[in-house]
Amino acid sequence: MTKENIEKTAAEIADKATETVTEAAHQGMDVARKIWLAGVGAYGKMFEQAQDQFEKVSDAAQEVFEQLVEQGEKVEELVKTKLAQSPTAMNATAKASKFMHDATDQVKEYRETRLSNIETRLEHLRDTIVEKVQPFNIFALGQKIEELTATVAKLKADVKALKGTAPAKEAAAPKAKKAA
Repeated sequence: MTKENIEKTAAEIADKATETVTEAAHQGMDVARKIWLAGVGAYGKMFEQAQDQFEKVSDAAQEVFEQLVEQGEKVEELVKTKLAQSPTAMNATAKASKFMHDATDQVKEYRETRLSNIETRLEHLRDTIVEKVQPFNIFALGQKIEELTATVAKLKADVKALKGTAPAKEAAAPKAKKAA
């Protein structure tokens, strides 16, 4: 093979390498973007579903609590009326009243515990999703593509430099032969 053929082949290889790297970079960015979007979409969907469930549970708990309070007030009135008719039952009224307050406090505590548990689960879910999506760092992938593009550009420049020095040597060789 002649030097011209070698230079031509080297230039073709460099051009193909550049084209391949550029194409791979674009495909890589496209795949990375799709992965990122899929992760964000999954996070959004899970968050939305969890939020809907939280709202349903919260609304249901509030409704049950209000119903229990209403029922408790009715029972309290009934007990007060019956006990007012019996003087010996006044002590029982005080005990019943204390029982009602204790029961109300227990219901409130149960509701707060349930809400706290749900909030903890939602936070854990959010943290898990963030951990799963974090490895697909688009910024780092973009930086790597820029590094590869710079390397390809340097290789092209080296090939051009090699092309530029080879003809100069060939041109100098005939002049040296004429002088001899």
